Amino acid sequence: MTRSPNAFPRKRLLPGLGVLVLVAGLGWSGGIPLLAQAASSPSGAQPMNGLDFSGLSPQQTATATQILSEIRCNCGCGMTLAECRTKDPNCSRSLSLARGLIEDLKGGKDASTARNNLQAALAKAATPPPTPPPVMDPNKVFKIDVTGAPFKGPKGAAVTLVEFSDYQ
Repeated sequence: MTRSPNAFPRKRLLPGLGVLVLVAGLGWSGGIPLLAQAASSPSGAQPMNGLDFSGLSPQQTATATQILSEIRCNCGCGMTLAECRTKDPNCSRSLSLARGLIEDLKGGKDASTARNNLQAALAKAATPPPTPPPVMDPNKVFKIDVTGAPFKGPKGAAVTLVEFSDYQ
């Protein structure tokens, strides 16, 4: 019996389909299958460039990963928080926001509350800090026109002191 060159042996086809079904059933998170994330460590938690999922249940880990994959970072990169953590490990904004989400979940907060807290933190981080008032330079020289005003001392003095007063 001759086999066609396009025919696949069953031994190769079935295991491949099994993995494909598992991956398709779990979904995708930022281009990384959740199966690969869960399988990377025994507890199912995978550090994501500075994030520690240890102490979270598998359901909480999945919730954190889902939220981080849906909400965009506001550092200007245009990526989701999960993508920003993966592709830009130096982004301090996505790191602090993601750590806050994980702490909320570790603290027993439900997904809705954790998501709302993350949205509030994003809004707070997006608001630029108030600009401080300008600092006066003590060495700045001001030009004041004193033409016609009464004076004491030589006309060409290097320093002129001007007194503003109101006598009533």
